[in-house]
Parts: sequence; C-alpha cells; structure tokens
Amino acid sequence: MTRLLLLIITFSIGGLAHAAEESPKFAIVTIYDGMAKYAEAAAENPMADRRALWRELVINPYWSRCAEGGEYIDFAPPLARAYTDIESLLKATSALQASSVQSLVRSALEKSGSLLPGAATTACILAADSTWTYLRDMHGVGGFTAGAGKIWLTILPEGDWLDWVEYASAHEYHHSVWTALHGKQNPIEDMADYLVFEGRADSFAHLIYPQKIAPWTSALTQQQEQAAWEVLRRNLDSTSPEKMQSLMFGGEGVAKWAGYAIGFKVVQAFLDKHPSLSVNQWTAMEAGELLKKSSYAP
Repeated sequence: MTRLLLLIITFSIGGLAHAAEESPKFAIVTIYDGMAKYAEAAAENPMADRRALWRELVINPYWSRCAEGGEYIDFAPPLARAYTDIESLLKATSALQASSVQSLVRSALEKSGSLLPGAATTACILAADSTWTYLRDMHGVGGFTAGAGKIWLTILPEGDWLDWVEYASAHEYHHSVWTALHGKQNPIEDMADYLVFEGRADSFAHLIYPQKIAPWTSALTQQQEQAAWEVLRRNLDSTSPEKMQSLMFGGEGVAKWAGYAIGFKVVQAFLDKHPSLSVNQWTAMEAGELLKKSSYAP
C-alpha cells in the first residue's frame, strides 16, 4: 500500500475498528506547553543540550498519546529536530496559552462527531517553527492526521489563525474517522484515492462551517483548473508518492494546491448529484466510484 503524507492543509489530521453509536470522547493535548518549557529552559541556559531538552520536554511526554501506532506517523511534520528560534517559540507558545484554542478545537470536534460518529479522538496542538512560513497562506493553521484517533494541529499564531482552527479540526477529524473505518479496506494507493480523500475532508469541514472558503479549495482560475485536470486525469492511477504530492500541492505543470482544489470540486459535484446520501454513506464510498459518479468536468 502506498502511504501518503496527509497534511491539512494538511494540513491532515483517527486504531479504531468501528464507529461508535454516540459522539466520541475528545481529549485535547497541549504540546505547546511542553514547547514553552523547552523554550524557557533553552533561554535560561544557552549552553544546554537542546536536543536532549527537546526530547525530554516535547517528544517523550506526548508521543504515546499523539503519535505512537499512527498509520501515517512516518509522514509527520519534522518534529524530531529541536526548534532553534527560541525567541519566536516563546512568543508563539505564549500566544497559544493565552488564547481560546482549546475550547475552539473541542467545539469543532463535538460538532464533527455529532455529524459523523467515531470513537475516542485525541487532538494535539503544537506551535509551528518560525521557519514554516508556508502556514501564512493557510491562515496559520496546519493539520496532520497521524492515524486513527490522532490529530495534530500545528499553529503559527499570526493574523486570523483563530478563525480557522475549527475548520482545520473538522477536516482532520474526517481523515481520522475515515482511516479508522475504511483505511484498511480501501487504502490510499493512487492519485484518485488521494484527490477524493482530501476532497471529502474539505467537503465535510465546509458542511459544518459553510462560511469558510479555504484558500486551497478555491486556488485555481478556470483556465488553471482545466489545465490541471488534464494533467491529473492522465495520472489518476499513478502510485508514485512524489508525483502525487507534486500534483496535490503544485508541480508537474499544475498550479499551487491544484489537487486540493480539484478534489474538493469533485466531491462537491458528486454531492450536488446525490443530495440524499448521508455523510456516512459518501464517506464510505470507494474513491474511484465517487469520482466516476461525480461526472466532474472543469
């Protein structure tokens, strides 16, 4: 099985076997508290072994709850290396600690769970490294699903990031539940799977937060969409992780975020044609079937 980097953009955001009959229980883990302790210790003692401090305060206390056993953990954002910009990390963790991020994440997960029941889910919140400036184009919030029931939200607390935490949480929640319920039977193996995987998560988040138009879902002009679809259509059966990543994020002759934008449009086209289907039903549908029945065309 080809495993993919599942960022929310994705950022993306579930070892569960069956959906629960009621909304799942949610745990919020504030890894940024450990990051704050690391930054404070590094600031107080510039000669300290930062790699050892990072492992002691950031990795070891949270790994089992947030990462261990996750189906996609091999593709996690790079957290093994200690952050070096201590001043920026102190500011970021202070902003997160003073914010309402925990309550926003919990609210989003509760809304998501009421619409698509799953099982126990842990959302882990981290401060982004100051060098991850690409997050500015994503309203400061990156998502990653480490596996079933394990969601990461990596935040660059600048601009309107608080307005986008809930959308990102819902997006990753869908990844998490899909992974738990369908990941083994219908794994993500090719470009078509990846397109629909991301398109479903954005459609789910948009269903809960219809006022939010994510920049990656509306990234293409009509001309860019048509050009990108010509390339993507020829590569729907590609299993190359490098090619799939390139086509999703921008490369191989397609514009930035082309795969995310078209994946969203594919699922939206399908939902327009099948409005009576429940969220559970279209979540469970095999990607190739959904793509075909969408009759998507730019």
